[in-house]
Amino acid sequence: MTTINWERESGEKVEDFVAAMLLLGRPRGNQITPSRGDKGIDIRIWNDEASAWDVYQVKRYSRPLASREVASVEESWKTFVEKSLPRMPVHSWNLVMPWDPTNDRLQWLEELTSSAGLDHVGWLGRKQLDGMAAGNPRLVDYYFGDGATRVIELMTLATNAGKALPSSGDSKSDLLEAVKDRHRSLAAALNEIDPFYRYEFEIRAGKLSEVPWMQDVDSSRSVAWIQYEQLDDSYYSILRLIPLSEHSFHFRPITGTLQLEAKPGTEEHTALLDFFNFGKPIDGVAGRVKDLVGPPGIDGGGGRLGRISFFPASGQDEYPDLELRLVSADGAEILRSIDLEGVTVMGAVDSTTGGIFLAAKDPSSLLTVEVTTGAVGKEARIHIQVAPVAAKAPGVIHDSVQFLASITDETGLQIAIRDGKPLTAIWQTHKVDVDKWGPLLKVIEALREIQRHTFERITMPDLDAVDEVYLQRLARTAKLLQGETLEEKWRELPLTYNGTTEASLTHEQFQVAFSRPLTFPINGREIELDMQVRYHLPTARLAAPLESGALRAGDSIRLVPGDSDVVLVTAVPVEPEGALAGESIAGEGTQV
Repeated sequence: MTTINWERESGEKVEDFVAAMLLLGRPRGNQITPSRGDKGIDIRIWNDEASAWDVYQVKRYSRPLASREVASVEESWKTFVEKSLPRMPVHSWNLVMPWDPTNDRLQWLEELTSSAGLDHVGWLGRKQLDGMAAGNPRLVDYYFGDGATRVIELMTLATNAGKALPSSGDSKSDLLEAVKDRHRSLAAALNEIDPFYRYEFEIRAGKLSEVPWMQDVDSSRSVAWIQYEQLDDSYYSILRLIPLSEHSFHFRPITGTLQLEAKPGTEEHTALLDFFNFGKPIDGVAGRVKDLVGPPGIDGGGGRLGRISFFPASGQDEYPDLELRLVSADGAEILRSIDLEGVTVMGAVDSTTGGIFLAAKDPSSLLTVEVTTGAVGKEARIHIQVAPVAAKAPGVIHDSVQFLASITDETGLQIAIRDGKPLTAIWQTHKVDVDKWGPLLKVIEALREIQRHTFERITMPDLDAVDEVYLQRLARTAKLLQGETLEEKWRELPLTYNGTTEASLTHEQFQVAFSRPLTFPINGREIELDMQVRYHLPTARLAAPLESGALRAGDSIRLVPGDSDVVLVTAVPVEPEGALAGESIAGEGTQV
């Protein structure tokens, strides 16, 4: 292990090293950057038990304190008492330096700090720092050792470690176990390379061009770097760097130069302007990565020209619940609102513009709302993108389509805290695709009505693939289920007598009523609903006279309209199987 020669190290390096030892594994803490003075604080860490901060002041002094060093400590303490202590809850103040104090110096520190009323004042000296360093050799190597040599040693160890691969005569299970053991050894060696990141390495079968690689960043866990490489025609590798702490990015940043290329006037150039002015993600813009610096093993492509995308990865940031509102033109009345989920907020690359980009979806993921706003001299914009409705549940997308169908020339759009204050100005709207959303809403409402009468899961069809006959049948079925009585026309009704009762028909007009199962095509199959269609013919007569006045079982007859060709059609609950009460005939092949 590398030893630390405290006497030869700079104050900046000592402070960075101490901050890393204290902060790694403690997310609620900071190393203070003294842009305008550190206000007597180099490091602060939140103490949950005390509900207050533990404060550390770091000095590089490795020998007994001379008058100049004493004055420096006293000045730091005075600054802390004047500028920080009145403004924040403090549990302890700790002086940190690679020198172990004498009793006289401990008494001096006690007298210096006694009037502040702190719960604890401490001194972390050389022995404590050496002990902490011994427990974190990787961190010592990073700050004070030869990292490159260490990498070579570790990789050599990993290559030679593990069980030897078995000969061809051994079992397949022995071969698999040996491969797994060597892979574990390689993984363990990788994770000794850097004190701030953990490495994950995979080899998969397939081609990168066919891989949905964005799924690796669309997750709840934090990932600092993901690198893909096509090894040959059949395999590719994935290298991930997982930060060991929220402070890993501070102590071990990944930096480089990004050169993006786009010709003025092109869509790519417009996308770049939105990226710089608002932070709006870009997708596949030509560019190069140069001068990449970071943990061992990362590769930015060596400056080669490629396609570069920026998109928001899943994070832990929590935003207030938001909603998209449709309001009257003057904003005085809220006409409709939709909850927004999966809110993402990004800031402008050019921080001088002050622009932000906000993106969110409605609960059904039918609508994607994008807002660019806040940039100096740039117009705020809102864009709503609508996904295809096919295969979505009608009830899920109903409110969102109803929202779209309600947009007129007299309305406006606004982003607001859910049930609270608006966050944006009002964007004036106009009728967009008015001929699309109104009819679509009727289809959705009809399918929702049918869903109430079947256990089958109903989803939206591809409306570009259905014909007018389907839409007419959908509307008719929904009206029946909603209790409407439809008046339709009929031409003839072939019947077969079922023989359950004695019956006779005259040549005079008479009424006929019969029921049929109510069906509708769902997912390519004709499904019976929990209602029947009841047909009532107020006036009917025989198309041809019977040879005898009486009907016999199996007799076939044809009925045609009497004075009226109207048939009344309603939906009724399903009756028990068998002849319907009061009926003496059953229809087959009805033509209405």
